[in-house]
Amino acid sequence: MRYIFVIFIGFIMSLPSTVVAQQKARNTGNTRMHAASEMTIFGDFINDGLLNENLGSVYISGRTTQTVSGNQSIQLHNVILNNPNDLILNTRLGVTSSFLFTNGRVNTPRSTPSVYLRFYDNSIYINANNSKHVNGYVTKQGNDSFYFPIGNGVTLRPAAVSTPSVNTSILAAYFDRDAHTTDLPIGAPFSRVSRALNLLKVSNKEFWHIEGNVPVRLSLTWNSASKVDTLTDNDLK
Repeated sequence: MRYIFVIFIGFIMSLPSTVVAQQKARNTGNTRMHAASEMTIFGDFINDGLLNENLGSVYISGRTTQTVSGNQSIQLHNVILNNPNDLILNTRLGVTSSFLFTNGRVNTPRSTPSVYLRFYDNSIYINANNSKHVNGYVTKQGNDSFYFPIGNGVTLRPAAVSTPSVNTSILAAYFDRDAHTTDLPIGAPFSRVSRALNLLKVSNKEFWHIEGNVPVRLSLTWNSASKVDTLTDNDLK
């Protein structure tokens, strides 16, 4: 089955079914996707209703930049992003099973860390790289270890956390700027001079914003732009 729609209210998808959204779609009711159902969005999507507890798959397949917005967050099961011109999130999007980066990036507003791509417990992402990642904020909910698929829109610069002791939420984003002069995130700038005595230097090239409320082991990454040779006086050990 195929349905062409612009606005749907209280639409309950049958099994199996495929929904194709043209131009701009708005949800104002109580919408739920059932197992094996599929929805393809070619334009912008506005969620002003309930869209959670979903199964099935949503394909985001535009050819111009797409925006997800609205006054309600969204929870989906499987998401497949296939847009070479990217997806912009202006409201929270949660994934309970998998997020496949087929083409394009997810962009979130760095000035609003409360808007993010959320991965729920045991959910995964597939195929992130320099051209396919989250340029902005990602949150991991659960008690499993996780590599955050974050970067600056040009380069994937992940951070990883070990398994937390309890089910918890951890927020992360990467910034390719000097923490000493940055205006983001809230609380910036962050002095590179005020530091513990056993810290010799702090990078002026990049930083990560990571927040959580339980201890985890944190792993960061670097590349040639990090200038690790300068930071370590050519002695990485």
